[in-house]
Amino acid sequence: MTAGVQAQPAHPPNPPQAPRAEDRLPPMETPWGRSDFTEHLGCGIIAVSTPSHGGMYVPKHLHCLIPDRARAWAAKWSGSESWYEEDCAWAIVVHWIPEPFAKELRESAAAMLKSMIERGRFDA
Repeated sequence: MTAGVQAQPAHPPNPPQAPRAEDRLPPMETPWGRSDFTEHLGCGIIAVSTPSHGGMYVPKHLHCLIPDRARAWAAKWSGSESWYEEDCAWAIVVHWIPEPFAKELRESAAAMLKSMIERGRFDA
């Protein structure tokens, strides 16, 4: 690693507190299989995890907030413009739909996208 350059986390930072019971949702089908954890994050955005992977679901009425190229890039990894996988694509959701997310997570998303752009892995 180059001096002065910090590695960015592959996954969004863990929330500082456990999800509230009212935010938990029943399991749902995802591109990675049936969820074993499902949580409403706000604005209709849902976080899911499965035994193998996870990510975020963005309802169609919010698609207009995310640039077409960013949705298409994310769909390469999930097969759908509504699903954003947890390794990198989560940052797209947090960056372009910031309202339900804490400042720290928004800053992490911006850093993740900047790093991906600088490495030529994302150009939206």
